[in-house]
Amino acid sequence: MSISPNYNQLLTLLDDGVTVNHIAEPLNTIDIRTPKGHTIGIMEQNNYDLIGVTKEEKVIGYIEYDKSDNSVLGPIMNFQSIDLISANTPLSLALTIISVQKRIFILDKNNVASIATIADLEKPPVRMMIFSILNLLETELTYLIHTHVYEADYSKYINDINYAMAKERYNEKQLKNQEISFVWYFTFTDKINIIKRNENLLAILNFSSKTQYTKMTSSLIDLRNEIAHARPFSFDWNKIGNYINNMRDLIKICEGNKK
Repeated sequence: MSISPNYNQLLTLLDDGVTVNHIAEPLNTIDIRTPKGHTIGIMEQNNYDLIGVTKEEKVIGYIEYDKSDNSVLGPIMNFQSIDLISANTPLSLALTIISVQKRIFILDKNNVASIATIADLEKPPVRMMIFSILNLLETELTYLIHTHVYEADYSKYINDINYAMAKERYNEKQLKNQEISFVWYFTFTDKINIIKRNENLLAILNFSSKTQYTKMTSSLIDLRNEIAHARPFSFDWNKIGNYINNMRDLIKICEGNKK
């Protein structure tokens, strides 16, 4: 038995199911008539860097508080279109926006209701989203190997120990009549190495060199390990956003190769 993933269905499930709303926090607000001293007191007490401003119960802007600059309370800032996204924006897209802008305001029925900042990217939904894309990519790469490399040639691309371990897992499932294609029992790193050593697969994935491929996939392996072991991210968020886009591009290439 083999498994052929449907990228479009899985991507829709991921994008529709995990949105920026899953990491956003309600935007705390003050009325526009609130005295400056009281506003500063609220922001200091709650350790706010920013607070929303309302007029007639509608959020009309925000004020920033810079504690590093003699506790300066800034003027009321109007929202710009670049600052706003809808609550159903896919989390993967919101991540790339927040990684650049450091924060984003979320609209609910044309009113600013919440905010997401760079700190919110450390929340579990972000890790779940990234890991889901990594898993989807691994699935697509596995199917790519399955369709372009003879099973008898797998041993040419990975070391004897890893091959034997995969074979053992395969045999255990085979005894229970639960096996799928042999390639699915290799680790993510094994599959990355199979592709690295196969020029045809590198060409299919549009990599001009092994160096280019290795640089990107090594980072993906590290990113995957950090998520799997619940370690703090060592990567800059801009890089993580780029990795997400790279993974999506590779998935689309794999899907296109099936046609």
